[in-house]
Amino acid sequence: MYNSFMGEDIIFSENFETKSGRFGEVTDPYIAEINTEQGYYHLENLTKNGYLLFLNSDLELPNIYQVEATVESNSAEFTGISLRLNNDKKTESISFCCHYKGKFRVWKVNNGIGNEIHPWDTAPSIITGLGEKNILLIKVWPSLMIFYINGIEVSRQFEKNFETKHISFQLPFEFAGKVHSLRVLKTSEEETKLLEAEKLETYKTVFAELDQLIGMPKIKKQIKTLANLMRVENKRAEFGLINNQIGNHIILLGPPGTGKTTVARILGKIFQSLGVLQKGHVVETTRSDLVGEYIGQTAPRVQAKIEEAMGGILFVDEAYTLKPLNIPSKDLGQEAIDTLMKNMEDNRSEFIVIIAGYEDKMQAFLESNPGVRSRFNHEFVFEHYGAKELLDIFVYQVEKSEYKIDEETKTRVLDHLIRACNFRSDSFGNGRYARNLFEQMILNLADRLETDPDLDKTEVSTFQPSDVPKDLLSGTEEIHPNQYL
Repeated sequence: MYNSFMGEDIIFSENFETKSGRFGEVTDPYIAEINTEQGYYHLENLTKNGYLLFLNSDLELPNIYQVEATVESNSAEFTGISLRLNNDKKTESISFCCHYKGKFRVWKVNNGIGNEIHPWDTAPSIITGLGEKNILLIKVWPSLMIFYINGIEVSRQFEKNFETKHISFQLPFEFAGKVHSLRVLKTSEEETKLLEAEKLETYKTVFAELDQLIGMPKIKKQIKTLANLMRVENKRAEFGLINNQIGNHIILLGPPGTGKTTVARILGKIFQSLGVLQKGHVVETTRSDLVGEYIGQTAPRVQAKIEEAMGGILFVDEAYTLKPLNIPSKDLGQEAIDTLMKNMEDNRSEFIVIIAGYEDKMQAFLESNPGVRSRFNHEFVFEHYGAKELLDIFVYQVEKSEYKIDEETKTRVLDHLIRACNFRSDSFGNGRYARNLFEQMILNLADRLETDPDLDKTEVSTFQPSDVPKDLLSGTEEIHPNQYL
């Protein structure tokens, strides 16, 4: 028997009957179920190409359901059988593949372009060997899919509002296999409640990490407001209401060492916990990574970084260097900007761009091209740390590294930091200054103990007032105090 999909022939054995491939009446607890008198479907692809076998014409599924298939590989071809969920137009799909040698993968197709959202990976739950049966299970929620092999979770992916209208199996070339059963089931309310509780706990854990950051009260408030918006939009989507489609690309403005990179990493975790991002990882990059030396090198470099950031955040530090002022019009940074802007619009739901840099330089960069600012919907302004906040950062470094400091030494450190803040220059490192001060005091402690022949634990772990440097470190200009302080 032959069937056609996108001009390609699907070949399978004569044992497969069209009527057996269509879902019958719905009976609780199953939404749909198929079986054969022989106990399995024998699927075979005799061609040199991989094809799809659709088992039904149309499905009416709720927004929470499960698809389970018991599969068996009968040929040594590497890819095995893939259980595949497709949307109405068959232009988007999620494929879950199990290989008899103990590996699996999850593959996504979006508008005809495929990519691995979980690459080939080993799963101990797979029963290995030709002729062995494995149960593939996909549990679907409005913003999440969880994949199981023989009852053990192997992957979870955030997929907002993936509407399954067709179920199919994908067969590699010259492949023979069996499908012993396919079931579409309801998901219990208890399981959904457990999942929501798990997501809430993850969400709380990430925000606890945010709250532990020293200072930045305005930034924390903005992040919580943004997260609240995302939670509401997710619920609107579950109820089938119109999504406001507010973009999530972000600008971080402020001097160095104020926590911009740290906040970007936490944002990745927050977005991932809310289902906005698949992975939530952060790819950090600068002009040197994006802009090539010659014409034709820049766009591929930018595209490669975007691909690396898919499912997460592309963090461009010192983004203003992509188009610095008073430079020749042929500077290749503009090509990097153009490539980035296009992907931000075309793939707005697949990744998030965060650009960061000094406030004055970033403002000039954003105003240099009207199309740049309009892509970013959220702007966070970071401020210099005060001396007391820098002292808190310093003490955190001390305690984390298992050193001790008494009140007299702490007062001496605070005096040093007050003076540093009064004379800070444009290159003042804020949090990095506190860390550099801590490292300098470790060196001073070591020099102080140079002539001590018998060091004990207290001596090697306790700072003294004399360990605090008298001179300011780099990032300050003591002769020219900061006029804004």
